[in-house]
Amino acid sequence: MNIFLDVLGEVQPPSSDSGEQGVRHWKEDHQTQWAEIEGMPEQTRRGALEDADPAYRVALKSYVVEVLTRAQGVGLGEYWEKADAGTRASLEKFLA
Repeated sequence: MNIFLDVLGEVQPPSSDSGEQGVRHWKEDHQTQWAEIEGMPEQTRRGALEDADPAYRVALKSYVVEVLTRAQGVGLGEYWEKADAGTRASLEKFLA
């Protein structure tokens, strides 16, 4: 659960009507460095890497819901109840 919360801290707000969140692109977090490589081969390389990376294409909320649903099927329930209340609340808020 802590891994999910760590990852959720790296997501951007929904960019479409679907409400899905995604990983922020490097250029959004490093605008100064991006400006320095603009028009250079490095810009093309970084753009191609991000376009090919599944982390930028996977619908994060749907993925987290799917994983937690599968986990319920193999016995997450008792551990979920024992988990830190703040952690549970944070995940439930994200998944709502």
